[in-house]
Amino acid sequence: KYNIMGSNKNKLSHGLGALIASCMYIVVFLLIQPSLVAQDQESTDFNEYKGVVVDGKTKKALEYASISVSNSNISTISNLEGVFLIKVPVALKNEKVTITYLGYKNKTIPLSSFENGVMKINMDESFEKLPDVNLVEADPISVLRKVISNKKLNSYSEPIIVKAFYRESIKKRRTYASLSEAVVDVYKQQRGSQGDYVVLNKSRKSTDYKKIDTLVIKLQGGPYNNLSMDMIRNQELFFSPDMFEVYKFTFDKMINMDNRNVYVIDFVQRPSIVEPFYAGKLYIDAKSFALVKTVFSLNLRNLDKAKKFFVKKKPQNADVTPLDTKYIVDYKQINGKWHY
Repeated sequence: KYNIMGSNKNKLSHGLGALIASCMYIVVFLLIQPSLVAQDQESTDFNEYKGVVVDGKTKKALEYASISVSNSNISTISNLEGVFLIKVPVALKNEKVTITYLGYKNKTIPLSSFENGVMKINMDESFEKLPDVNLVEADPISVLRKVISNKKLNSYSEPIIVKAFYRESIKKRRTYASLSEAVVDVYKQQRGSQGDYVVLNKSRKSTDYKKIDTLVIKLQGGPYNNLSMDMIRNQELFFSPDMFEVYKFTFDKMINMDNRNVYVIDFVQRPSIVEPFYAGKLYIDAKSFALVKTVFSLNLRNLDKAKKFFVKKKPQNADVTPLDTKYIVDYKQINGKWHY
């Protein structure tokens, strides 16, 4: 989310200023293909299934819920309104979808139960009794050192190809002003070698120029920026040698995620650090000490440096200020290894 000010404030607040301040988000859905040769999945024989994920009691929309199709690598997430759309090959029409959301019981629904329109999926909160936590064992520094020492054991070392769907959108109030989508192959290199890279397969872009003024800005984004958010593969992002000097860590609680006991560790940038870093939560499997999820935001206290991080190009008379940021990173276990 951004705030924009310029010499012509009335025009900006009526046009693109309202557009950017409303919402801009970029999402990557990664579908793991654990092989060195990309599998050809081109087909027009698909069914579309649409739903909205809500709290069963309050009916509040649940954003970023995970939706996955059984016996396949097809998955997606719900948007800010809890809505999702997933395309499934006709050959898988008898499979099921599983919806997961932190703090709620998993829900599994047959694809055959979806009808025309949007299916409302009510999620129930989880109140499972958790084992008593040994506070010594749950010392955040000790847990994080085990995460670092177990990185090679928990992550894959061989190169793989990841089939991905990329979406970048700009909304003006509740409607889209611009929507870009692409299907890409992500070549994830073996551990310790050169960086990952992306090959574009298909793309499309739709822009409603009636909703966009002539002011143009370029923000930090793109598929590569999303790939760099992999905390385990990109050591410079978080798990660097000086991480304990940059962040203060505190133990939050233990929760249950997908039938796993998970430590929740809060982290915040130390006040003495001037450069903008991050603050958020780490979710760590209590048995394998693998990182399974993280939710974090950029520290916007130093706005001048934060602007330089996000805003790559803008008109000279415009001031673009980031108001809020949010990153959600999930890891999925496949054949004993955790994938971004």
